[in-house]
Amino acid sequence: HIIKSNDVFERVKKTLILEFIPTKPNLIILGEDNKVIFALHEGSLQSPRPLMRGLGYEPPRKKNDFKPINHEDIPFDYESYAEEKLTEAHHHQIRDRFSPLFHFLKTRIKALAKKGIVLAKEIEDARKDLVFLDHGNTLLSLAGDKEQIELYVKDNNLPYDPRLGIGANANRYFKKYKKAKRTILMDEEEIQKAKQEIARLEIMSGQTQYMDEGELLELAKLEVPHLFKNKIIKINREKPSISFVLYENCKIFFGKNAKQNDYITFKLANRLDWFFHIKDYPGSHVVISSSRPSDEQILRAAEMCLVLSNKTAGEVQTAQVKDVKKTSKVGQVILNKYQSLKIDNIDEETLKLLENYRKIPIAS
Repeated sequence: HIIKSNDVFERVKKTLILEFIPTKPNLIILGEDNKVIFALHEGSLQSPRPLMRGLGYEPPRKKNDFKPINHEDIPFDYESYAEEKLTEAHHHQIRDRFSPLFHFLKTRIKALAKKGIVLAKEIEDARKDLVFLDHGNTLLSLAGDKEQIELYVKDNNLPYDPRLGIGANANRYFKKYKKAKRTILMDEEEIQKAKQEIARLEIMSGQTQYMDEGELLELAKLEVPHLFKNKIIKINREKPSISFVLYENCKIFFGKNAKQNDYITFKLANRLDWFFHIKDYPGSHVVISSSRPSDEQILRAAEMCLVLSNKTAGEVQTAQVKDVKKTSKVGQVILNKYQSLKIDNIDEETLKLLENYRKIPIAS
C-alpha cells in the first residue's frame, strides 16, 4: 500500500500490484475503492479477467501450480526499503510544492547580503566627506586672507567658486558634511535592519527542513502570500504538536516558531529541565527533558540549536528552565544565570536525529 499526497495535499491510499505471470506480466495501481486507476497492460471487456481503468480488480485465478510469494520467501527487507523510498519521495514532493517559499528565502537572503555590501561602500565613501566640516571651519578662519585661502583650496584640491563669498563656499562644505553624516546614519540603520532580517530568514530556512506540510503552508501564507493565494492546497490538518528527538532514552524538544518556543519552555518543560539557545542570535528553544543530562545529550542539544539556526559553528547558552524568564514578546527570554558552550562543528548523528524527529500533540 502507498499513502501519498495528491495535488491538493489530500492524503490518499493506493495499492501497487505486480503480477509475475509468464508471458503476461503486469503492473497495476488500485484506488482506495479497489478499482483500477492504471494498468500497464489493459485487457478487453471480453477477456476472462478484464483489466481496465474504472473496473474492480480481480486477482489471477489460481491454478494447481500457482504459488503466491510471501515476504518470508524474500531475503531482502523490501518493506523497510519501500518505506524509506516512499518517505524520501514524499519529502521531495513537499519540497517541490513549496519550492516558491524556499526560493524566496534563498534569494531574499542573497539580496539582503548584497544590499549590505552596497550600503557599506556608500558609508565608506561618505566618511571621506566628513572632512568638509574641517574645511568649512578652516575657510571661515582664513576670512580676509585671500592668498591663504587660495593656497588652502589648492593644497586640498577643494571645489571653490570665486564668484561666491567665503561664507557661501564654507556653507557648501558644511552641506556636504551634513549630507555625508546623514547618509552614514541612514545606511548604518539599514545595514542593521538587513542583518536582523537575514538572521530571521536564515533561521526560518534552517527550520523549514523539519516542518510538516501544515507548518510549511502556514509559513508560506505568512511570508509569501502572493505566491500561494491562487493555489488550492488542502491538507489533512493535524492537531497542534511539538517536535522532539529521542536520544539516550531522553526527549529533546525544539520549537519551530515563537509560539512553539514559548510552549516548550514555559508550559511543557519542568523547572529543572535544561534550556538551550544560540548566543546573541534569534533561534529555536531547545529543551532537554532531564534535570541531569549526560554530556552527550548536552552536546546534541547545543548542536541542534545551531542547525536550527542554519549555522555550522557558534556559541550556545544553556540554563535550567527555572533561570529562564519571559519577556513581553512571545518566544523571547532573559537568562538570569547560564553557561556557554562553544561548538566548532556539527556531528552527523545530530543531523540524523533531526531528520527522524517525532511529534507529540499539544495538550489543550
